[in-house]
Amino acid sequence: MPEVRMQVLGQRSQEQEKLLVLASDGLSDMISEYELASFAGRGKVNPKTMVQNLVCEARKRWELQKDSYIDDITCVIISLK
Repeated sequence: MPEVRMQVLGQRSQEQEKLLVLASDGLSDMISEYELASFAGRGKVNPKTMVQNLVCEARKRWELQKDSYIDDITCVIISLK
């Protein structure tokens, strides 16, 4: 059964873009919700660039693990304007 959770991380002003993030455990096991919010809060970064940055960072962290296993890393970010 897939794990589903919702977490609101801080208050956003009206001008800030709202984002919906869907990610596999390959991403969420390596990047915390707070780090994810930090990536999202770095100004006007488009969702495609944000996905690329998150996936690359998660993969680097998997590679730093002692075993050679790298979980699947899936991430979709949707801008809710």
